[in-house]
Amino acid sequence: FSLSVSAQIMIRYVLNHRSGERDLPGNPASVERGLENRRTRLVFAGTFLDASWAYQIRGSYRRSGGEFFLEDTWIRKSLGNGVSIMVGQFKPAFLREDTVSSRRQLIIERSVVCDFFRQAWAQGIQARMITDDVRLTGWFGDGIGPKSFGAVRFNSINTPWERTATAYSATGRIDWKVDGEWWQFDDFNSPRGSPDGTMLGLAVATQRANANLGPVDGTVVSALTADATLCFSGASVFVSGVVASVAPRNASKSVPPQ
Repeated sequence: FSLSVSAQIMIRYVLNHRSGERDLPGNPASVERGLENRRTRLVFAGTFLDASWAYQIRGSYRRSGGEFFLEDTWIRKSLGNGVSIMVGQFKPAFLREDTVSSRRQLIIERSVVCDFFRQAWAQGIQARMITDDVRLTGWFGDGIGPKSFGAVRFNSINTPWERTATAYSATGRIDWKVDGEWWQFDDFNSPRGSPDGTMLGLAVATQRANANLGPVDGTVVSALTADATLCFSGASVFVSGVVASVAPRNASKSVPPQ
């Protein structure tokens, strides 16, 4: 039995300037500035029974109102030979930029592309197999909520079972480690002195709405992403692309906008 407690704090100053704007009644100010508590997180993690059983509970105090919000809560069982099963609430394996922790990004925040296509946290079960060069991950759960899914999006974080708004929701991802070590790709940084590394990734996601989402019942959404991560012992490069489509169950029906 083990328990480790950690925290993450991110406080930043933001300056926003819009050229051509005038500070007039009814118009937003052309210059806005201020401090914000972007992230304050508490993490409880460890093992129980034996080293093959792991758990994590993580929550954050939100910027708006400062209320405590549960993010991760999962249990993982390692079955040996690189195979594991995880159940609970976490980020399914889809968009790599979203699954890499905010503590380990290339810059201060994720990209606007990630914000539009990110899967975020969801409730479900995930199986993973890791070999020397390949990592396969499959997830099935209650629903993910990318903005790109429009009216069919359903973020199942912290929701009870009867509110599930999907007939099914699944993701699958394959990572190919061309060279380097797996631990190098837990972040987007490449410290000096670390070995060179290259990883290529491909992932898919699909989701079908049910009657809980009303007029979009039966609509299927799908997404595809591919990415490459290169580490150069002191420098790193990340490139990705992503596309999503929405297919109404009845072609004569239109999917309501987000």
